[in-house]
Amino acid sequence: MTPDQVAAANASGSNGNMLAFGAMRGSNDPEARWSGHLASQAQTVASARAQDAAAATRADASAAARDSVSEVDLDKEAAELLRFQQAYQAAARTIQVARETMQTLLSSI
Repeated sequence: MTPDQVAAANASGSNGNMLAFGAMRGSNDPEARWSGHLASQAQTVASARAQDAAAATRADASAAARDSVSEVDLDKEAAELLRFQQAYQAAARTIQVARETMQTLLSSI
């Protein structure tokens, strides 16, 4: 096989056709477009991540500001709720005992 028999070869040299293909592609070849597309997507993703981080920071700051204004201590509120629940149960039991006592007194008359 001689260089003239290879499709990449031309009369001027062993890789003349390949060099001609490279010259025909220009600046708008598929690799350049793909590289530009990837760079654009990378910038979009980076921008979205930065916006997400900023939004999370704003959300945390607004929650902290809301909590500082309302000054509600969730632990204290839970303890108070438990105390009120127990007081309600005690009052309900007192009423039940009084009802049973009255029922016993009335049934024995």
